[in-house]
Amino acid sequence: MSQLVKQLNLLTERAFECLDQREQRINDYYTFPMYVYEFLLSIFAERTTATRNYLDAESLLPIILKTITNRTKAKNVAVKIVSEFGEEGILSLENFLETYEVGWSANSKKVLEELEKMGLELDEREP
Repeated sequence: MSQLVKQLNLLTERAFECLDQREQRINDYYTFPMYVYEFLLSIFAERTTATRNYLDAESLLPIILKTITNRTKAKNVAVKIVSEFGEEGILSLENFLETYEVGWSANSKKVLEELEKMGLELDEREP
């Protein structure tokens, strides 16, 4: 076995040993971590069904009220989110995730604070 093959084998073994330490990502598009993605999926799933797999401003309102306590302001935010990110007055899962991707890209710390208000529990490994 050549020296180059031995070196490649060694590097492959080291990379494999470090896989569990690597931060998991959903894909190259979303920049938020996997635990945020999983939490967002759970929030979306709580408010949707197999036959109603979208959110409208009214079904988005209870989610927003967890971070904005003024009902009028929260309703205005829900309508704005649906109009900016939704299609035909509804948010698909993809649209819902997009709202958080935009927020995460702009200010991940603020998004994380809001998600904690919504029930996200962080362990010691997560920022």
